[in-house]
Amino acid sequence: MWNCLMGFASTSLRWLKRRVKASAHIESIVSAAAFWLAVGLPFGYVPLLWRGLTGTDNILFVGLVVTNVTALIVGHDYDPW
Repeated sequence: MWNCLMGFASTSLRWLKRRVKASAHIESIVSAAAFWLAVGLPFGYVPLLWRGLTGTDNILFVGLVVTNVTALIVGHDYDPW
């Protein structure tokens, strides 16, 4: 019975280690994507500001700013070098 429990624990630990590695990998991908989104998103401000903010452009501009701030927060720890 003890061997059965040890085998189950060993299998569970291997499964958990794989999940932790996968989680860390996904976290690094999300962080990198957010970083580069935060870098590139301000280029979307230029056309909006160039033609002036009227009507629904205000909502779009605020949405871009909120998305950019969120990307800055999520991608803050990413180091591209």
